[in-house]
Amino acid sequence: MNSGQRTNNLRILAVLPLAFSLLAGCAHFRRPPLSDHARFMEDSRRRFDDSRAPYQTTGRMQLSGPGYRHVFDFRLRWESPDRSRIDLTGPLGINLASAAIGDTLAWLSVPMAGLFLKGTVAMMDSEAVQRLGFPADAFFKYLEGWPQLAAGVAPKTSVRKGLVEYRYDFNDTTFALFLDPSDGMPRKLSASASGRAFLEASFGDHRRFGTGLRPHRLTLGAPARELGLEVEFDELRQAKSFPPATWLPPERPSAE
Repeated sequence: MNSGQRTNNLRILAVLPLAFSLLAGCAHFRRPPLSDHARFMEDSRRRFDDSRAPYQTTGRMQLSGPGYRHVFDFRLRWESPDRSRIDLTGPLGINLASAAIGDTLAWLSVPMAGLFLKGTVAMMDSEAVQRLGFPADAFFKYLEGWPQLAAGVAPKTSVRKGLVEYRYDFNDTTFALFLDPSDGMPRKLSASASGRAFLEASFGDHRRFGTGLRPHRLTLGAPARELGLEVEFDELRQAKSFPPATWLPPERPSAE
């Protein structure tokens, strides 16, 4: 691989943590009748929120695209919806990339590519959308297992292939979220614009975590860009808290 190809692949790696901006059943889950879809969604989301607690985990991630395939190990730390961090490592534990959202600050560091970005969450979202078409903040929402959709828009509901479908239409864009009626957890999400899919996601291998469930397998795809991401988690481990420095970016090396 020549230096130009290596640099290009590293830059692809650099935007990975910001590229995609979205756990066996729960015996105590009491689902409402499927005819009451709105209530079912509300109850499912409330149970998910109530079960959220700080955690950390490790796992493996595979990114594929036209002409390349990268496999990484990662460490994920989550404290709240506004505090998340992921670190990617390669062979021999080499630090490849780190990205975090800490309250209103978001940052990305890729030492091998000499790439360092820091700014507001909105700015990082804009950067990610410009590069790969997905906002940054939503990436961590997908890792949690419940993708975030715009509030205040009433969905059209139906049952398809045993899943409860919630379809949201925004002008020429359509989002379809599918919940499993057996446990109330999201299983699939698709998004399309003018009839063409630009995002596909699936959530699987759901396991108990605290009082709820979390997916331990996630796939994300951007068909128009021929990008695919597969994520497999090890067991999630609860954590009381993390040091404040966890959410702060490393100091940017001064130019020589």
